[in-house]
Amino acid sequence: MHLEIFSRVGTASADAIRSRKHQTMNNGDARALLCKWQLVPVAGLIMLAGCVTMPTAPSVNELSLSKPVVEGKARIVFTRTSSMLGAVVSHYLIDRGTGIQRNVWLAENTSQDSPRGNYDLAGNIAMLAYASQESISQGAPDIKALIGTPRSSGDVRDAKAMFIGTVCNGQTLAWDRNPGMMRLEVVTPGGDHAFAPHMSVEAGKTYYVRYYYSRARFEIMSQ
Repeated sequence: MHLEIFSRVGTASADAIRSRKHQTMNNGDARALLCKWQLVPVAGLIMLAGCVTMPTAPSVNELSLSKPVVEGKARIVFTRTSSMLGAVVSHYLIDRGTGIQRNVWLAENTSQDSPRGNYDLAGNIAMLAYASQESISQGAPDIKALIGTPRSSGDVRDAKAMFIGTVCNGQTLAWDRNPGMMRLEVVTPGGDHAFAPHMSVEAGKTYYVRYYYSRARFEIMSQ
């Protein structure tokens, strides 16, 4: 087995660290997404984590990692590493790359995305909303807000990313995607915005992504 490791040390800003401490301590904040430890069998995959979300967001079906990658696609296995800092706060995972079905609308206070990734911007997301692919295919996107107030138009041409799922402390999500440029981003309910290094993914390969919340750092390995 050959593993190629793509990793750069990230630096969390002072504002982001303060924001994380606030979210960690403010358990009564209605925006916080609460996690609890439990064994959950999902499609043959045992996950050591569970989420109670407010509001509820759809998740990509977790895959049994023993199943082969869908022909013509790449498999992504994303793990949010366990950490005491921000443990009670669930995160939204999105992909703003190519070869995706866009169903996320967002508003940023500033746009500083860099291909190198591994950094974050505190309080950068003013609005984050999504619509199910089913409602989009029917021509009437049913937009639901995760952060802030979404636009009322719901024009699919304005969608900027694909919603992958809500990930708790220590949880792993797995999905198959089309080959192309992958641009994973993590958003907290408070609007903190972390950027992974851009990665060109190839059909038939599996990519393991480990995210370290306290350091705003992503590690990507390909197999």
